[in-house]
Order: sequence, then C-alpha cells, then structure tokens
Amino acid sequence: MGGINGMEVYKTTCPIRENQAQIIGVCKEKRNTTCDFSNIKIYEEKDFLKCAYQGPNQEIYNKKILPTDSKSRYLYQQMKEHFDLIIEILEESLQLYISYYFAEVLLRNWKNNEGWNYRDINCKNLPYMLLYAEPSYPMYGKLIPKDNDLKAAILKHGRNFVIQNIDMSHYRKIGQKDGFLDAVFYLTQHNFGHIGVDLEESFVFVVLEGKTVVYQKKIIVREGRLNELVQNQKRRDKREERLMEIANGILC
Repeated sequence: MGGINGMEVYKTTCPIRENQAQIIGVCKEKRNTTCDFSNIKIYEEKDFLKCAYQGPNQEIYNKKILPTDSKSRYLYQQMKEHFDLIIEILEESLQLYISYYFAEVLLRNWKNNEGWNYRDINCKNLPYMLLYAEPSYPMYGKLIPKDNDLKAAILKHGRNFVIQNIDMSHYRKIGQKDGFLDAVFYLTQHNFGHIGVDLEESFVFVVLEGKTVVYQKKIIVREGRLNELVQNQKRRDKREERLMEIANGILC
C-alpha cells in the first residue's frame, strides 16, 4: 500500500511481466504504475513498454519478448541444464512416457520456435512450453502407466484403442484394434486465474479420437516443482544422462 497525490492506493506485481502494478479493482484489474515499491521492486520502463497487456506497444509485443531480454536467456539455460527433470514433470502431468526420440522432437521444435521468447513462459511452466503452440501429436505407439485414469478413459470412451503388453513392467503400449488409430493429444486453454487471492496457472490436456474428446484433464502448474526435483536429485541415472546429452546437443 502507498500513496499517490494524497490518495491511498494498493499495489502488486504483474505475474506475467514481473513489473509492479497498481490495483484498480479487487482481485480483478490492475495497471502498470511508475511508482517504485520500497525495498521490493524498482520500476522498469522497458518492462512497461514491452507489456503485452498494458503497454503502448501491445500489438507489436503480443507474441514474444525481445531476444535480448535477460529473462529469456535465463529460461533458455534452465531448459538446457534441467531438461531431464523438465521431461519428468511433463511425464507426470500427461501420464505418458516420453521416449528419447519424442523428447528430442519436442526440444528441437522449442528451439526452432525460439520458445524461450514466448510471452507467457516462466520458470514454473517450462515443461508445458515444450507443447505450447505446438500441433497435436499421435497417441498411437505411446506408452502409458499400466493403471491410471488415462488408460481407463481411452478404453471406456475410445472406439479403436487397444492396450498392448510390452517388456516394460510398469507401462503398456497404445495400439489400434484395426486399421488406423485416428487419435491425437495436445495442450490447450493456457490460463491464469485467481483462486482466492492466489494466482493459478493451468493448461488443459486433451486426447481426441476423430472429433470425439475421449479424455480431458486440467493441469495445474505447480509452484516450485522443478526446484524441488533439482534439490532432491542426487545423481543422474542413465535415462537422465541420455536426456541431458540430447539437450546439450540441441541447445548449444
């Protein structure tokens, strides 16, 4: 809380640009302010000018941040240094096993799209940015844990799915009963919303067969999940080492 022209005002920080903002509605609207937050944050004119939501150049900066932005360089390094753990988080959320080949496809696409410059990218949602603004991917041949709600849903609501046993005891392979399995998955509905006074970031994971949604799940982006895995990681196993080789080969 502070004062402007003798009037009492309330302030916060923009969760997207991390610039300070003046609250002009209760948990609903806010606007950037040129006032510094004492001992918290100094106003940055460049952040305001690049803000896709409040800045004067919204139409120019509505998709990506500038390549020179320190935030984008930091997130690029985070993806490179912790790619194995980022894939682990993505696997947890999607309930899908991500093969080395598929992990490489995702990372190459992220690099080609300059994903570290995505407007909405942050430390928390790095795993999901591998699928952000990407096309759908086929479900055929994907591995899923042998017992979970995704498996139950596709067997209940799908028409041409079949679950096949493989040599990996904890996983099963998705196949087709006959002909071609016209089924894909993708992330959609990236959203920032308020739960009480807290900001919640989420995506929706969708599995589609033909034009029919056979599975849909809201994924809540967990605060500090990547840092938690980094702190608990003792040493990299063989799978993690291979994923790091992929990251170091793609992200120079």
